Amino acid sequence: MNPDQLFNWEQVKQIAEQVIYRHSGDYLRDVEILVLQGSWQGLTYEEIAKAHFHGEHYLRGDIGPKLWRKLSDALGEEVTKRNFKSALERAASLSQYSFFDRAPPPLPSASVKNISFPEGSVALDSPLYIERRDVESLCYETIAKPGSLIRIKAPKLMGKTLSTGQKL
Repeated sequence: MNPDQLFNWEQVKQIAEQVIYRHSGDYLRDVEILVLQGSWQGLTYEEIAKAHFHGEHYLRGDIGPKLWRKLSDALGEEVTKRNFKSALERAASLSQYSFFDRAPPPLPSASVKNISFPEGSVALDSPLYIERRDVESLCYETIAKPGSLIRIKAPKLMGKTLSTGQKL
């Protein structure tokens, strides 16, 4: 199956960040994310460079090879600009890297008509709440460690707030 059909860009970015962080404790740099996203979109280094005002040689000769090496080391297989989608798909299929649900559970059909868009936090027992056990348990385990810090990045209205009003 084609990885484009299984993943969207945000999921690809998330799994890449998770495998690299778990392996090295490092985060992807902004320029590495640009290369990953451009590669996801099927762009050449030249096209990525023009779109983001970087030098093609910088992306092709420095950033790209280092990004593919990071992914190779983290995944334990050779990763290139051509095969990274398949490599990340395989990583996501492993239980240790199942950080996101492939499809959210359906809402109960009887209550869908009576649901209004929430103004604030969504309660855990709300039909709008989507449980993500793997991600949530990883966050709770990390938070419980002394001196720990987690970063949750997502656009507005993407479920970062707890029912108590506290943000993770």
